[in-house]
Amino acid sequence: MRVTELSMKHIKHASLPQDWQLKSLGDLIDIRNGYAFKSKHFKASGAPLIRQSNLTTNGIATDKPIFLPQTYLQKYAGHRISKGDVLIGMSGSIGKLCVYDLDISALQNQRTGMVKFLAPQFREYIICYLRYIENELLALAKGEAVKNISAAQIKSCLIPLPPADVAKRIVLKIQPLLAKLEISTQKLTAAKANLDDYHNAVLQKALYDGQNSLSVKLGEVATIRNGYSFPTQYTKTDVEGVPFFKVANLAQTDGCGNLFLSNTTHYISAADYTSRRLNPLKTGSIVFAKTGEAIKLNRRAILKQPSLIDNNMIGMISSSGKLDNIYLYYLLLSMRLEKMGRATTVPSVRKGDVANISIPLPPVSEQLRIVAEIEGCLASAGSLEKTISANIRQAGQLRQSIFKKAFAGKLIDN
Repeated sequence: MRVTELSMKHIKHASLPQDWQLKSLGDLIDIRNGYAFKSKHFKASGAPLIRQSNLTTNGIATDKPIFLPQTYLQKYAGHRISKGDVLIGMSGSIGKLCVYDLDISALQNQRTGMVKFLAPQFREYIICYLRYIENELLALAKGEAVKNISAAQIKSCLIPLPPADVAKRIVLKIQPLLAKLEISTQKLTAAKANLDDYHNAVLQKALYDGQNSLSVKLGEVATIRNGYSFPTQYTKTDVEGVPFFKVANLAQTDGCGNLFLSNTTHYISAADYTSRRLNPLKTGSIVFAKTGEAIKLNRRAILKQPSLIDNNMIGMISSSGKLDNIYLYYLLLSMRLEKMGRATTVPSVRKGDVANISIPLPPVSEQLRIVAEIEGCLASAGSLEKTISANIRQAGQLRQSIFKKAFAGKLIDN
């Protein structure tokens, strides 16, 4: 049995209860890959196309549906989805597991996997287990802008397998516990969404309402630069060079009090970045994702020191005395750049498109007043957001704790 280094590392050396076995997921499931349907065939109605972006924590999202001709249900019958089918994200939404719950048939897009159960008696047990190891599947995935995982990688993971009757008892024990936890998590998530709406409303009102000021294009008042391909062979873990930030580092910021990027494990010496002609961004530069699903997270960060960024990011700084840099930060935070993303396999935003965005440019004194107004409003909600986020994390930890006990045979009496 081939075992990946990260496959169930927490049970590799654990002793399982009597009659349990450590099996490969590939012994119990198969995964059907989707089909690369062409965007030119997309329709306003017809057969729904389920893409990896439709797979969410709360199930299949249908708020932004894409359709294909109804005849494709027969033409591509090998990629048809029916009610009750289990789908798993294999690109972007890695490991995200959803049960298709619509009454109408749909079609399965590429990088969305369908789980086929070779041992149907363990179906619900395996579903729970796949939800448990979502973070480990993400760790196995490869790629910078968009993480990808193969069916073979998923099937190589290990699963502790009890007798079928014990598996059924475990599922019956897990489900009510998770149901209560899910209700609490949904309430917390809704509260956080309300705060996000509040943040957006604050930005829109302060930056745009009643503005009669001059509008200019960003490229006229700001320097905009792309990042560089990550030079693995030149990176070090010490701090004697300049930091090299990747898209994942943007998670350090929250848009509500925490504006700066500071922590990374990647540094490049002055000699190396000079020889490779890598030009660090200036202190104060505002950086954000330009490629992949990270665009939708709408994270913006400010550099605390000269730094390099990877080629999935854009850096920007004011180049005019008429534009305050923190005002520029909040302008960028107010923009949903995914709306201008190019419709390619991997969504992307181009530097030239960003440079052509028109922004309001009132006098600097007015910009400073607007910044003060925004920061005053957001500060009042900052502590509440931190509390909600902490509670969401705790709920996730409790969920994993329930799973861990269940799959170690400690949730039920033998």
